[in-house]
Amino acid sequence: MTIINNNLLKSVLLRKILHNDLNGVDVITPTLTPEELVNNGTFDTDATGWTTAGGATLNVVDGRLSIISSWGNIHQAITTVVGTTYDVSIDAIESGSNSDLSIGPSAGNSRLLKLPFGENTQDLTLTGSFVATDTTTWVTFATGQDAIVDNISVKAQ
Repeated sequence: MTIINNNLLKSVLLRKILHNDLNGVDVITPTLTPEELVNNGTFDTDATGWTTAGGATLNVVDGRLSIISSWGNIHQAITTVVGTTYDVSIDAIESGSNSDLSIGPSAGNSRLLKLPFGENTQDLTLTGSFVATDTTTWVTFATGQDAIVDNISVKAQ
């Protein structure tokens, strides 16, 4: 086994870069996966991390969130960086026309993004993006009737 002095290796690599001679040098570009900002948006076992309002009752069935509601919502705050663009998605398994996912500066506020569900939505993934205007941003799913959702996600671009 040959042990190469770390400084020598740096010196050789630097000379190759400066002389634009990268033959025999493998350049590895790391792929970064954006961090998921939503806490428990997959509802694998429960609804931990989500707060209810308006009388919404939550049940997790088969890793999906079932919301029994007449004008209730679930929401949570996430930490964002002002000026950064974020991608948002939600799987609407079953919902009526009075449902939407909103992103804003407070719970239930859709100033930054609103993803409305169509009438009798089934098995549809809704997506959108927003630019953060504060360091705390709220993710809210509101519904005027029973709904089943999964995979609520917010990630920086």
